[in-house]
Amino acid sequence: MAVHFIVDDQSPELKYLCPVTKETVSGAYLNKTWTTTASDQCLEGWFQYTFYGTVPDEQHTLVYAPGSLDTPTFDYLIVEAGPSTPLQNQTIVVDDTDPGLIYGGDTLEFNFSGSSVAIFGAFVNISVGHDFSATYTVDGISTVASIPDGTLDGLPMNCLFSTSTMPAGNHTLSVQITQISPPLFVGFDFLMYNASFANLEEIPGYVSSSSSLEQRKYLAGTLAGGVIGGVGFIFAVLVFIIILRRRNRGAGRPNVMGQKNRIWSELK
Repeated sequence: MAVHFIVDDQSPELKYLCPVTKETVSGAYLNKTWTTTASDQCLEGWFQYTFYGTVPDEQHTLVYAPGSLDTPTFDYLIVEAGPSTPLQNQTIVVDDTDPGLIYGGDTLEFNFSGSSVAIFGAFVNISVGHDFSATYTVDGISTVASIPDGTLDGLPMNCLFSTSTMPAGNHTLSVQITQISPPLFVGFDFLMYNASFANLEEIPGYVSSSSSLEQRKYLAGTLAGGVIGGVGFIFAVLVFIIILRRRNRGAGRPNVMGQKNRIWSELK
């Protein structure tokens, strides 16, 4: 089982090597921020990130240079953890295809060890249908929510629910879709939680796999809608970055529910 954590473009763990411009936007980007280059100096080195991982299992430093890219944009970085990776308080990201997620009809359940949790997704056809509600339950405490304010039709990175009031430790998140009317669709894309474990061995129920022990992989997210769904398609190389110039690609396709009592399925 692979475990990934996410590093936002605003993280103090990132070191920018040249003048950059940091932007705050209305939505569709992680934490509603992204960073771009502000000088030709960035062509030879834009940002640097130091991490611990495998191949071999020790400290590594990445330096990324965009080369000839015209106004590249950087949203987030995703790292696959190795045995030596410190994970305490890291933001763990869980893709909608992760085997730890339990789907059933209009429900979703996930067990985790952390001190906060947030679930992200996308809505389609908001302009012709607003009838939606869901119940989010953490350790028996429920919250009912509808479409978040400021949600943009068809775009990713909408926070459907979040809470940071729980104590560090083991928790269960349950999601129940209680009302949705066609042609409105809601798609679950990924969730994040703040880890309360020090390393992979301390994760409840963690079972290592040959792929996660042999390779270190990470993916840089982009302004172009490179949603966390891309985690499931990380290339088997030590380092692979996607930096796109414009928002000319479609987002990753989340698990989608069209109406009450329909099963979670992929949006075609």
